[in-house]
Amino acid sequence: MKADESVDLMREFVDLYDREEMLAFFEFRLERVGGDEVDGLCRISQPKDGRSNLYYLSVGFVVDTPDEATRAFVDQALEKLDGDALRSAVPSVVEVLPVTAMPTGPESYVRQADILFDDASAADPDALLAELVPALARVTGIRPREVVRWGGA
Repeated sequence: MKADESVDLMREFVDLYDREEMLAFFEFRLERVGGDEVDGLCRISQPKDGRSNLYYLSVGFVVDTPDEATRAFVDQALEKLDGDALRSAVPSVVEVLPVTAMPTGPESYVRQADILFDDASAADPDALLAELVPALARVTGIRPREVVRWGGA
């Protein structure tokens, strides 16, 4: 890229979502010491048919963060996705790739990661979700509520 060319991160983000379709979502809670709870939403999407040679799921977390302490707490919990813990928890995970952070206001926190799976995983997304969501909970400490499949599937 030439020095005078800039990258439009928002355009890159929109283009990424244009290549994906929502598979499921769930609300979750994350409990802090002292009993305070933080609520959030997790969106799970997959590549649209024929748009990728690899099978991956994109997990995006959005959390209300009213102050810097809450933001740091959520970041500490969700940064655990970037390590080996998820690969250890789900044998079909090949790699976890963090996505560039999107700028947000101080009241919200957004984190996304793409999780690459072995080829056999694409055959049964329901089984994969049934294994992945509890693993996300164990690794990060979130407490997922009901997983809602998008499109009634």
